[in-house]
Amino acid sequence: MKVSADAYSLLDGKLFEIENTATSGILQKNPRDCCVEIKNIVFEIRQILKNEFYTDGSDEPPAA
Repeated sequence: MKVSADAYSLLDGKLFEIENTATSGILQKNPRDCCVEIKNIVFEIRQILKNEFYTDGSDEPPAA
């Protein structure tokens, strides 16, 4: 699967945010607040996927 550099960068940045938020929740913050923040980041990732990615009917899964 190929994606644009912009889409890759957006997703990579969001994954970094999730990682940092989870680490903060483990080490110092209120875990509930971190869960809410992670939920919001996941929503943003879904928006990126919706706007930057597409599937067409000929897409097939990789061979095993």
